[in-house]
Amino acid sequence: MNQELVRKIEEIRNSDGSTPVYLRIRQALEELIVSGALPDGYRLPSDRQLSEMLGTTHITLGKALNELRNQGLLGRSRSLGTFVKAPRERDGIAPGERSKLVAVIFDQTTRSTFLSGLFIGLHNHLQQAGLEILFLSSNGSPETQFSQIRGILTKPNCCGCLVWSILTAPQVRELMQLKPVDFPLILLDKYYEEAGHDAVIYDSSAAGLEIGRYFLRRGWKKFIFLVRREVFNYSSIQDRLNGLKRSLAENNLNPGTIEVIRYGKIDEIDPHEFVEKCQNAVLVSAYLREAEDILGLLESSGCDVDAIRAHGTFNTDHAVSFPHEVIEYDFSVDDMAEKAATLLLSRLNGDRSTWKLLSAKGRLNKKTPEQLIRKPEYINQQEQL
Repeated sequence: MNQELVRKIEEIRNSDGSTPVYLRIRQALEELIVSGALPDGYRLPSDRQLSEMLGTTHITLGKALNELRNQGLLGRSRSLGTFVKAPRERDGIAPGERSKLVAVIFDQTTRSTFLSGLFIGLHNHLQQAGLEILFLSSNGSPETQFSQIRGILTKPNCCGCLVWSILTAPQVRELMQLKPVDFPLILLDKYYEEAGHDAVIYDSSAAGLEIGRYFLRRGWKKFIFLVRREVFNYSSIQDRLNGLKRSLAENNLNPGTIEVIRYGKIDEIDPHEFVEKCQNAVLVSAYLREAEDILGLLESSGCDVDAIRAHGTFNTDHAVSFPHEVIEYDFSVDDMAEKAATLLLSRLNGDRSTWKLLSAKGRLNKKTPEQLIRKPEYINQQEQL
């Protein structure tokens, strides 16, 4: 057996309990692999043998090994068991040299993309660190985004990557297996718990909770959650809906009193029936897009939009003109940009700690019609919170 591995096992057994056992195991094996002490293809002892040597459970060992597999540092097969996958050398980057480019991938691009608060914030933070942006757009396609990131990871011409994610969970798992250990890949807006990766997200659950609490304090008991079918299963949308349900549970109300209305095209909704429902319920729009859609439908149908007496929605750095008062939970794109850039720089400076999930702050704001001034372009990548 590799003598360095034996030494590390002894260190783990004799170390104090201030750090979780699985984390000590993961960090020790990662150090041995990255340093070359465990060469590419080296086969580890069986899980049973290794857990006995470490004096820990099979479950604890498995958690550490799974994280290393997600990092791409270990592989597993029926014939070989668990084996080392040493980090690949980066093509075209000489030893001791660092590329100054950071790939920034947005889900879509409009004419206003480069004027958006998120893009400007990322640009400013990266520029202050002496880095430049290599910008890519995925044109709304998860498959395109997957291919873009895969190409960057397998033959990197940049030092890191920030992604406004529209990926599926299986795609993220595959990318994490490809990712070199020293290459920062940070997903924005979404976190895929089973994949193990760095992410910066908006706290959508807190947003839904705060909107619910606001209206419940004012005596409302029923809610309508309006959402497009295409985005309903997004983790951020589910978090908003779950936060809203939590606010009802806090007040001993049945979460089933939330009526979820999903639509593909807005004209699927009967405007007169919808207005009648809103007489005794709070309308919560999943995105600003939904708010624009329903108000446009009501106006074009000759319905009284003032019948919507209570309306909540979610926002970043753009606004929409409503003919009535509305409660917005405003997410901070500046905080999102700062946290993403700081995490990237931390990884570039050698931070090899376990995966980090950071949440950008936000706050509840009450907007009157005079404050809600429509901006000239709808910023698509910030809509997809």
